[in-house]
Amino acid sequence: MSPMFAFTMAGENLALYVLSAIVAVGAGYAFFKWLMKEDEKLVAARKAAGTLAAYLSSYGLNSLSEFLVDFSVGDFEGMAALIADLAKDISKGGVPAIEAELQSTFQTVLADVLKTTSGRAMVAAALADAAQPADPSVVAAAPQATTVAKS
Repeated sequence: MSPMFAFTMAGENLALYVLSAIVAVGAGYAFFKWLMKEDEKLVAARKAAGTLAAYLSSYGLNSLSEFLVDFSVGDFEGMAALIADLAKDISKGGVPAIEAELQSTFQTVLADVLKTTSGRAMVAAALADAAQPADPSVVAAAPQATTVAKS
């Protein structure tokens, strides 16, 4: 093999290495940009979860809001622990605690509904329908109520 041929091969290999490096850097940059875009979506979801947690907590749904807070701060182990605790409570007959939380939430929502004229009209119509000898679970004449959002 002549020395000139060896130099040409080395030059071709060098060009290939440089081209490979440029392609690798470009692919890495594209991957990094995609990763950041996905991270922005996760950040937006976490912010929304924090906002929803505060809203649900204001209505008394504390168990669900704790779960959402853990998600919003990235505490996935805390989320898993809450799920495990909930499953353990349910398996031990812990449904009354869940029912008590839902009852508290119902009372909070009912208090908000009763603050408006249309809400009081809806409740009055529902009570009038419930007093009928027909199926009391069907509310036929109740108008739609508007609720007042908590601040």
